[in-house]
Amino acid sequence: MKRHQGLQEISKEHRVILSFCLDLKKGIKNDVSAQKINAYIKWFWEAFLEAHILFEEKRIYSLSTIHETFKTQALKEHSTLKSIVLQNQIKIDEAGQFADILEKHIRFEERHVFKDLQKYTSEEILLKLKDNHSRINFCIVPGAFWK
Repeated sequence: MKRHQGLQEISKEHRVILSFCLDLKKGIKNDVSAQKINAYIKWFWEAFLEAHILFEEKRIYSLSTIHETFKTQALKEHSTLKSIVLQNQIKIDEAGQFADILEKHIRFEERHVFKDLQKYTSEEILLKLKDNHSRINFCIVPGAFWK
């Protein structure tokens, strides 16, 4: 299903997040130090992911057209991701868990939440999502350890 223009920018951000998950998994597989993995997760959270999640919670999951089960699952996953990031030191196994949860969460939103949004939400509201969304500036972190 083609993504509605009101959701396209958010879907583009989802692709950036999936790329982050892949890079994180490569870093873990290549035995990158826990310190570097920690720094990468915290940098990505502060530079990009936190604002993305806040937008979703404020603008998407507040819509009445979101199925309650989807909303509950998404908000629970957001909470789990936040709790992992807010730890002082994220262990390598927790970093892998973080990447897995985040990847599954993004795929869930794209396959289920956005599909329902397009089906049950008015054109006007979907276009307001686009208008209320500020594309998060994103750059590649220096010292890419996953290459």
